[in-house]
Amino acid sequence: MRNILKLSIKDLKRVEWMSLLCIFFFSFVALATASMVSAIEIKVKEYWLLKPYLNNAGVLLLPACLAKDSSNHGSLLRDEQEIKEYLNGVEDIVCYERIWEPKIVGLSDEVEAYCYDADAIRCMAPAMKEGRWFGKEDRNAETLSAVITGNAKKELHVGDRLLLKTSMDKDVEIEIEIIGILQDRNMLFFNDIYRKTTGDYRDCYYVFQNDAEERVKVFLSDEQILAGEKDGRFGYLNYRLSPKKGFQKEMSGITIISFQKDMTAQEIEDELQKLYEMSTFHHIFDLKDFYKSSKKYVAQDLLVWLPLLICASVFILITVISVNTIMIKKQLGNYAIYYLCGFSWRDCAGLSFAAAGLECIVAFLLTVTSIFLLKATGVINNSAIHIGFVQIVAMLVVLVLFAALSHILPRLLVSKTSAKEVLTANRM
Repeated sequence: MRNILKLSIKDLKRVEWMSLLCIFFFSFVALATASMVSAIEIKVKEYWLLKPYLNNAGVLLLPACLAKDSSNHGSLLRDEQEIKEYLNGVEDIVCYERIWEPKIVGLSDEVEAYCYDADAIRCMAPAMKEGRWFGKEDRNAETLSAVITGNAKKELHVGDRLLLKTSMDKDVEIEIEIIGILQDRNMLFFNDIYRKTTGDYRDCYYVFQNDAEERVKVFLSDEQILAGEKDGRFGYLNYRLSPKKGFQKEMSGITIISFQKDMTAQEIEDELQKLYEMSTFHHIFDLKDFYKSSKKYVAQDLLVWLPLLICASVFILITVISVNTIMIKKQLGNYAIYYLCGFSWRDCAGLSFAAAGLECIVAFLLTVTSIFLLKATGVINNSAIHIGFVQIVAMLVVLVLFAALSHILPRLLVSKTSAKEVLTANRM
């Protein structure tokens, strides 16, 4: 094995410029593969995050506000726990609440603040300018974790602690700690009421752009707030701990309510009517219909990419075969000499495979390093290109195909040829 590697390195040095050209070509193909996979992934990422919550019996609501009947008059519903207490048979809820008239001490910017439940947080996978998105470590944290958008006039950083207040009550305040700052142009689980609805998963996402937004958005975790209930923490954001004093919250954002499978359609309708009586809505969607529309849109969107995928696959296959054939043709004379020195054609194919493998490893490392450097310098921040598990697998598949053909082609080219014939042909 060591001898084969040494010989393969010597063979690459003999055709140094051709080897370098191959490495750059392999890098280009790997980069094109990563770009194509990234573009497709970004098309369906939000759908896949939301999909587990759609294929159920229930509704997707775009409310102006959710309220319940309380002693013959409406009172606001303020979090998922209150919905579960008010409606029977609820299986799951995905939602967020808006905090009324928030402000942050020390910031001149206007602020919007939202509390997202655990499932709503899982429906997003935003890119971070600094720090991280919410994780399990935040659930029992003593200080309320916050993720903010990056459009504040004042420079903020991860670890900064700020006071969140409300203009409705000057005595109400709570300390928050920034754990992450969102990168610009992120897809957020958020409803823009001024946008025309599509009736599919696109209604649940909104592209936040720093230069187009006037207010800084602050995101908090309802899971952390509810987990702190048993210890009496975050009372100003939990009406059960502080029913008469605190931040006023309303459920005016996307709300997905799914019901238990053993409930009949009539039972579900009866429960929802309790919610409909006092609430106001921009739109109400049946979850099953919403799920079908989402699937249909994704399928149509991917069909647009199908011709490009076919053309790209054919291009990659042709170039793989062509480049490998040229490289192996240049090395056939050396392989014939190795054959006369005791190597079998199989050993020569192994040399070809090792040489191509080394080129592919260098090309892979060059591609990954280039993408990371371009990301770090901000050159491709507004593009879909990124490195993730799917991109790495796709690049490795293409590069392994290169290496595999390098093992197969020499045997095909010389399988019915003697070493003398190969040497004679190469001298001519």
